[in-house]
Amino acid sequence: SLLLGAVEDTRGRQLLGASIQMAHALQATVVVEGIETPEQMILARELGAELGQGYLFARPMPLADLMTWMTNQETFPPGVDQK
Repeated sequence: SLLLGAVEDTRGRQLLGASIQMAHALQATVVVEGIETPEQMILARELGAELGQGYLFARPMPLADLMTWMTNQETFPPGVDQK
């Protein structure tokens, strides 16, 4: 995963940022996968990712549980500012 270590490693951050820029140059929407901490989500947003996925938001669950979760879920997980 490009995200692992990118919060603390300059080269990892540069690699993730370049990957996001390349996707944007191809006019793609960027989903950063594997987000586990608020710091990783903040970094992904700072680098320009539009969407995020990972344990920070929710664990895998059956469809029925997902539908209930989506009804009750806030837009951003605790610890992540909505800016």
